[in-house]
Amino acid sequence: MVGRKTYTPHADPHQDPVRKQVSTGVGCKVLITTRFGNLAPQMHDSFYQHHATPLNAEDAWSLLKNQLPQSPNQVARLDLLKDVGMKITKRCGGLPLAIKIMGGLLRTKPQTNREWEAVLNHHAWSLDGLPEELDQQLYLSYDDLSPQLKQCFLYCSLIPKGTTIEEGSIIPMWISEGFVQIRDESIPPEEVAAEYYHELIMRNLIEPVSPFVTSHCTMHDVVHSFAEFMAREESLVLHDEQFATGGTIGLVRRLSVGSTKSVLEWDLLQKPESLRTLIISCRINFKPDAPAVKSVGPEFQASFPLAAGGGVAVTSAAFPNLTNLYLEDLCEWEDWEWDDTDGDLTAHTMAMPALMILTISKCKLSRLPAGLASSNRHALRTLYLFDLTNLTYVHNFPSVVELIVYNCPVLKRISGLSKLQDITITRCPNNEVLEGVPTLDKLCLEDATTETLPGYLERVNPRYFELTCCRELYESISLYSSEWNKIRHIRTLVIDYFDPDQNSWVQLPPVTSDPSASGVHLQQVMGSNQS
Repeated sequence: MVGRKTYTPHADPHQDPVRKQVSTGVGCKVLITTRFGNLAPQMHDSFYQHHATPLNAEDAWSLLKNQLPQSPNQVARLDLLKDVGMKITKRCGGLPLAIKIMGGLLRTKPQTNREWEAVLNHHAWSLDGLPEELDQQLYLSYDDLSPQLKQCFLYCSLIPKGTTIEEGSIIPMWISEGFVQIRDESIPPEEVAAEYYHELIMRNLIEPVSPFVTSHCTMHDVVHSFAEFMAREESLVLHDEQFATGGTIGLVRRLSVGSTKSVLEWDLLQKPESLRTLIISCRINFKPDAPAVKSVGPEFQASFPLAAGGGVAVTSAAFPNLTNLYLEDLCEWEDWEWDDTDGDLTAHTMAMPALMILTISKCKLSRLPAGLASSNRHALRTLYLFDLTNLTYVHNFPSVVELIVYNCPVLKRISGLSKLQDITITRCPNNEVLEGVPTLDKLCLEDATTETLPGYLERVNPRYFELTCCRELYESISLYSSEWNKIRHIRTLVIDYFDPDQNSWVQLPPVTSDPSASGVHLQQVMGSNQS
């Protein structure tokens, strides 16, 4: 189909998209490729059918050889294996996919007659129990995988058919599931998982989208169906025709919901009692009373054991390479349990050691967890806090250099940010304390309702201060006034205010001078703008 779309014949000929298109007139051409011989009779129309013929013996052997290393010595050795190789391709029925799968398997074996004969005589060729459309060659290749690689391969079946498998996305999923076996503690799990990923490519179980880009792969539909079948006890991929009933999802541990024109009901996702992994690629109808996250427990950031060789137990930090974390729109979230127990932990065991940017918005947290503000956390540089209606204080983030707090109406205290250089405080009218910020360079204060400057401005010494305020506050900042005395020590001042008469914002030019003269200069600038 055009655009690589899937076609399923419709029972009503008038609703079938292909038959409607064909009936529109002369010159219409529709090409359908299928593995199923009974598709044409289902369409109740006379279509020309071209049955693709299997590869002949020489072409099949040539395709098999192309899957194997091509150095001069190996080419000569392969010629000696031609007889047994052609027997293997014959068992593949001349089907290109089957031959490529076998080539991927043979690529992992020594190029000896004994090894190839073992593949030729493997019991999987006569295996019973597989669906008719799935080939024994796939099981033979699957059976040869290590236990860890089998799990990773089957996990790929959760990615909907036709969807790109991205190396950077699938590897963290494998690690989080505990599939990655650590042989040496000095080798990070991501590196081991990358080896798994590239071995699946080498075995032709997943295929790069182009010869030059291996970070994005696809899985052939037949291979995908095989992986779904082998993982059927624990995993389920829901397709269009299963949405109405939800399929048998009660006991699955992993569920993938494919894209669809229909909208999936939230209630359907409440049925699986043992669900561990959920991948959603469609729209969901969330009901107003759908359950919401109210508390995040310590297990979210808890370290976890990794499989290790030689009986050696290895513990990995949670999210070891996470640099950006966005926790947004968790409107009922009130509590984050994470105690400050990191005193003797290292970057290898502390949760989220690489975290650089944290954004939290639209929730009911009253405080940030002590474990997040650990003294061992050196990477966290930027903290954004938006619309936290219950947040009362921000304390002890020794590595943060930039802080933005927006619309936190009950916030009263910001302290203990020893490396803070840049802070923006917007619509936080009750904040009374800003202290423990010795390196502060830039302070932006934005609130169009408050009519007095906060007292903490007298006790901080930024190089640059930008104020966005109402006209009443602007007018009260005059020479020797109490409001002026709060900021007269700051070197550079920029003030914006809203003028209701003009219905627009007015910005004064920056004022830069020494403390003894800045008051006069500021008064002159303000006076010139008022006249």
